[in-house]
Amino acid sequence: MSGLYRAMKPRRLVVAAAVVLIFLVVRYKLIGPSLDPLERQEAKEKTNGATAVAAEEESELPPRPSKVVVLWTSWRSGSTFIGQLLTRASNSTFYSYEPLHMHGVQVLDVDDATTQSALAFLKDLLLCRLRRWQREVAYLGSLGKYRSQNTFLWKRCPRHRQQWRLCRNASFVSEICRSASLHVAKVLRLSLRWARPLLADRDLDVRVLYMVRDSRAVLSSRAAKSWCRSPSCRDPQTVCPLLAADLREADALAAEYPHRFKLLIYDKICQQMSTVLEDTMAFLGLPTTAEQKHLLKYDQAYFRKASIEKNSSLQAQLWRRTVSFPGIVVPTQQHCRTSLEKLGLRIFSKEEDLRNLNVSTMVRTPSLL
Repeated sequence: MSGLYRAMKPRRLVVAAAVVLIFLVVRYKLIGPSLDPLERQEAKEKTNGATAVAAEEESELPPRPSKVVVLWTSWRSGSTFIGQLLTRASNSTFYSYEPLHMHGVQVLDVDDATTQSALAFLKDLLLCRLRRWQREVAYLGSLGKYRSQNTFLWKRCPRHRQQWRLCRNASFVSEICRSASLHVAKVLRLSLRWARPLLADRDLDVRVLYMVRDSRAVLSSRAAKSWCRSPSCRDPQTVCPLLAADLREADALAAEYPHRFKLLIYDKICQQMSTVLEDTMAFLGLPTTAEQKHLLKYDQAYFRKASIEKNSSLQAQLWRRTVSFPGIVVPTQQHCRTSLEKLGLRIFSKEEDLRNLNVSTMVRTPSLL
């Protein structure tokens, strides 16, 4: 009897599996597949063609944010603090934090396919027109830093295990972007000359804030970062010519677009924070808010390593205490001397002057202002 039972057991399993399969087929025929909103959108784009869907839906989108501001800068230049300061100009700010992150640690300067693609993506991002950039949006949505900085977007993504993927969907992100009153984009990895096509584009009404910092402080900070290994990130012989070219471009853009392009020097900002904030907000046509002023009140150099809640006037000078004078300051001054002088910064001939924080790094009004 037991042998017969063992022989019948596999047959029972086969029958049970067949019953389950029939049930699933009938269910699919009657009510269709069970897809969440994101899966339905992806299925629609796969069926009809992503480009066709994007073209059809783009024409139906509401206007983009009334204010679009680009903070154009480079690594370790104080942009995290200034970016957060700008986002606090509105309670509904869509903050595109380092949207060109996928291009790695390099400066796109040469006019090639990679640079043109990055520029096209940036333009569509500023227009909140992202449906043809699903791969890029998905990549950015996977970055914890990008999500934490763009709280306007992240708060609108349901926390359900599947629904959080909406923050990686180009159609959804486009809609949220367009619902904001202010769009701030912090752009790294592009030479300043690529701001010109954006300023000249009639589809865009963008304000560009180009922020630069003392290159000795920048290279001192970068030297401690394991991710900063490329010549355009840490080698003065590469960094300084790129800076010089950017400053020449800044001169030209300030003359051509005086109401839409503005140079910010981080070292000056830190000395006159409240004054520069008021001036910058007036340039952008935005109010100075209580939240912005709140960030300026701190009297400590730092509270924690990654915090933006710190006194930047003190923080901006800390590099002078630890930087290698022969290893970083001397070679940077050798290759960046013209740019440093153009920015009104002191050339340190003696290490003791460098270490003395009572000796100001700014000695004259920058020739660019």
